[in-house]
Amino acid sequence: MNQAETQSFAAPGTVAPATGATLEPVATTSASDVRAVVERARTAQTAWAAKTLTERTAAMEKLGQHILSKHDEIAQIMSLETGRSPLECTMSELVTVGAYIKSAAAVAKSALKPEKVALSALEYPGKRAVVELVPRGVIGIIAPWNYPLGNF
Repeated sequence: MNQAETQSFAAPGTVAPATGATLEPVATTSASDVRAVVERARTAQTAWAAKTLTERTAAMEKLGQHILSKHDEIAQIMSLETGRSPLECTMSELVTVGAYIKSAAAVAKSALKPEKVALSALEYPGKRAVVELVPRGVIGIIAPWNYPLGNF
């Protein structure tokens, strides 16, 4: 065994990276609780998918404004959870939220636009084809914890 294999480490989430202080362990989420959360997300996603891209963009911009209005509080929480300074959290993630949302909306407008597919008039007389991206539902993401907003 090498030294790394014999060292003992605290369980993830039990040490505050900003201070090194011991934290209460995070409870494991039960399988039934995960199913319930996914079900609620599916319900919300159905309503979200029914909205136009313009409506979804407006909602995301409103979220961005809300995040900015609470940036001091959010930066403190992010600092405690990531070990980065509140200023670093603010500058690296919080102040860029609005620009990221606008950029993502522009990309979405282009990426989600229906795309016509050229078909041979000989092989497919009178036919047209279009590729249209549609919402697929709830997905799970395992993402790094140290840049919580920057991952999305």
